[in-house]
Amino acid sequence: MSRRITLPQTVWSQLGPVPVEVVPTLFDEDGKPASGLYLPDRRVIQVEAGMDLKVQVQTVLHEAAHMWLLDAELRLGKREESVVNTVSIGTFNAVFGRWVAQKHSQSA
Repeated sequence: MSRRITLPQTVWSQLGPVPVEVVPTLFDEDGKPASGLYLPDRRVIQVEAGMDLKVQVQTVLHEAAHMWLLDAELRLGKREESVVNTVSIGTFNAVFGRWVAQKHSQSA
C-alpha cells in the first residue's frame, strides 16, 4: 500500500495547533535567506516554497522542534540548534525513512 506524503497544514504542540504557511521567500532576523522560520509572536511555522517536498517536511520538523522547546520554556542557548537538528532529523528518519529509501531507489 502506497501512502502519499504531503506537507502538513498544522503542527501540534502542548499549547495547541500551529499553522504551517508556505511562502515565496524567507529571511531570518539578520536578513539572511532561510528555508523555514518559527514565528512565536504569531505562532506560525513558515516554509519556503519551491523546495523539494523532503526538504520542506524536514524544515517543518526543524521549526516545530524550536516551537516545542519554546512552548516547554526550555532555553538551550548555543546548544539549541544542535538539539533541534538532532530531534528533527531523527524524527524525519524514524517516520519517513522508508519513503525516502523508496524514492531514492526509484530515481536510481
